[in-house]
Amino acid sequence: MKKDATLLLLLLLLALLFFCFPMLVSAQTPRLQYQSPRQNARFVSPKTSITIRPGSLMETSILPQNPITVQSAASGDVRGRLTLTRNRKTLIFKPDSAFKAGDTIHVSLAAGLKNALGQDIPAQTFSFRITPTRNAAPPMTSEELMLSDVPKSASVSNDAMPRAAIADVPPDFPEITVDSRKPTAPGNIFLSNLSFPARGNTSPPYLMILNNFGEPIFYRQMPANCYDFKLQPTNTLTYFDGSQGYFIEMDTAYNVINDIRCGNGYPTDLHELIITKDRRTFLMSYDAKFVDMSQIIQGGNPNARVIGLVVQELDEDKNVVFEWRSWDHIDITDATRDINLFADVVDYVHGNSIELDNDGNLLVSCRHLDEVLKISRETGEVIWRLGGRASKKNQFRFLNDTLAGFSHQHSARRLANGNVLIFDNGNLHTPSISRAVEYRLDETTKTATLVWQYLDSARFFAAAMGSVQRLPNSNTLIGWGSTTPTLTEVSPSGEKLFELSFPTGVFSYRAFRFGDVNLLSTPSDAPKNLQGYALGQNYPNPFNPTTVINYQLPVSGNVSLKIYDMLGRNVATLINQRQEAGRYAVQFNGVGLASGVYFYRLDAGAFSETKKMMLVK
Repeated sequence: MKKDATLLLLLLLLALLFFCFPMLVSAQTPRLQYQSPRQNARFVSPKTSITIRPGSLMETSILPQNPITVQSAASGDVRGRLTLTRNRKTLIFKPDSAFKAGDTIHVSLAAGLKNALGQDIPAQTFSFRITPTRNAAPPMTSEELMLSDVPKSASVSNDAMPRAAIADVPPDFPEITVDSRKPTAPGNIFLSNLSFPARGNTSPPYLMILNNFGEPIFYRQMPANCYDFKLQPTNTLTYFDGSQGYFIEMDTAYNVINDIRCGNGYPTDLHELIITKDRRTFLMSYDAKFVDMSQIIQGGNPNARVIGLVVQELDEDKNVVFEWRSWDHIDITDATRDINLFADVVDYVHGNSIELDNDGNLLVSCRHLDEVLKISRETGEVIWRLGGRASKKNQFRFLNDTLAGFSHQHSARRLANGNVLIFDNGNLHTPSISRAVEYRLDETTKTATLVWQYLDSARFFAAAMGSVQRLPNSNTLIGWGSTTPTLTEVSPSGEKLFELSFPTGVFSYRAFRFGDVNLLSTPSDAPKNLQGYALGQNYPNPFNPTTVINYQLPVSGNVSLKIYDMLGRNVATLINQRQEAGRYAVQFNGVGLASGVYFYRLDAGAFSETKKMMLVK
């Protein structure tokens, strides 16, 4: 009996050793925490970099001679530049030239790499495939996709665009109405009106900062629609410039200081830009690919243009240190029931906000999934999927919510109290209705409990766009997107404190209120008063191909505004007529001109002034 017991004990010890030894080895041998592209990734951009992060600081003094080897299945060794990020956490290989379409790329991580603890980072290999030519689709702008969600009935009323009832603004500045004016949170309103000629709205777009009377602290006419105009934690101002196709950063004197765009060859999407105090940048791209949908659903379009989502993090040197792609994680058939999977264009994700979560991970709002995804910023894996009414992969149970979750939402924000605040567009509610809604999440039991909401008594419905912002005094600012009013500020009890409206059919993608920032009260390139003639610096500058020139006239008279090249030749006449006293903004399109320096000259009465501008194509 004793012999049998001893034998049994030995067998148990061997079994424990068998199961535990691999775990002990694994604990001592660090694996890669993150790599991009992922193993067997498809539809990869030809301009991609290769990112490797072991999960700890890397030892730089003993790097092997060739720590990363990259090979093309078509042409052999790939030359490139290897960069270790400033924080010593990420290795990035940037090829000298773009990969070839359809090529398979093999990456080998050499033995000899060590982390700062002296532990070996094991040698390993992975492969991915560059997008084949047959799948390479021309990009589809987010504005095109967004416009498809704006109701066709939304059009500007006949009286929508008179001169605003505010002194010293241009004649085409949108009319602004303030209907409620009770004590609000401190700060000014940040907006950018949108021009949608296809919907009957031909008003020119403006960036604007308004006080509580609806009076502009700052405005600037823009050559194309601008989105997401806001103050960043870096105390800089940013917006997406539709004429350029990327984000612009300004200082608080409204001087352009930076442009920000996606890396790895992806077009920049307009929906979101976050810049942290340490200059980490988060933004997204809409990635169009031709996909044979007949292989995915019976009767599908064999040449559908499918829009994937790419989320990127850039470091302070604009290296792509994190990239998440819906192609790797989300099935096309996960789209909600109202998304036509048989169509020529299938926008199956439609990301519209990024939030840096309290634990350092990311919350990404995906409108056409009816989901907010929590994504690990360390590994790129999806941690959970919070899904609304039509979500096919929801992991949460909604409590205390008579609408049973959100629908086609925007602007998912984590609050300081741990709750999540969402602008619920409500497209699939019955009837359709929009609201601001706050949920308390239990991420262990997967419950979402409604703890606060604002449903306006007028039952507003915004089919597209929209935003929510919890203000420092606990008020909530709601941007109503594609409906009127433009914005509403409410107290925690739901009392309406402030409401501002553009004319019917004039929209702002988002609305914000920011305080505690030292902004100039007038734009640096705009005339300050009408006591004299003035010619402003064109904006943007450099430009491609459009820019706006502002000037003012203290008295009526004959006016000439002409463009000249470096040889003094008149290449364009913008104005040659009599004009009344006032402020003017004229758009110049240099589409037919070569890159270079040009001059514009204003002649009015005895006044003449010339300024320089640069066209860069």
